Amino acid sequence: MVLLAIGGAKPRIRCGAFARAPPDACRYLERGALTYAQAMGLFEKDYVLRQIEKLNEFLAAIATHLAGGRPSEALALTMEAQADLAGPLARSLDRLDAASVVAVLGRDKAKGYAELLHLEADARRALGETASAHSLAARADAIAGVR
Repeated sequence: MVLLAIGGAKPRIRCGAFARAPPDACRYLERGALTYAQAMGLFEKDYVLRQIEKLNEFLAAIATHLAGGRPSEALALTMEAQADLAGPLARSLDRLDAASVVAVLGRDKAKGYAELLHLEADARRALGETASAHSLAARADAIAGVR
């Protein structure tokens, strides 16, 4: 979906082959059944759903590695998933308190982040790093408990 504004004219919307909008949004926009704000809401919802699906794929793969007795591979995947979830902020999140993590990531991503921390704690526990595992599990619980 592309927003076009020429001069001072009212913006109009054009959907094309290179647009990254849900197909339904383009179809409804072209018929005039949606406003731009509604279409962008659909686009953002689609993005969030894709992020959640990707996180779920990571969680399943990490759990599979843990169940298969491969904690070091699970640990590497948790790091990759955290970087994917938080982007450039991933390295900074461990310095923030639980409420700030939720504020930065948003509630849905913070829940996923907490789940990743729980899985990282399980992997570290399996590797014999019990102190680190305990602190990670406590942090995950704190993040998940923020209302």
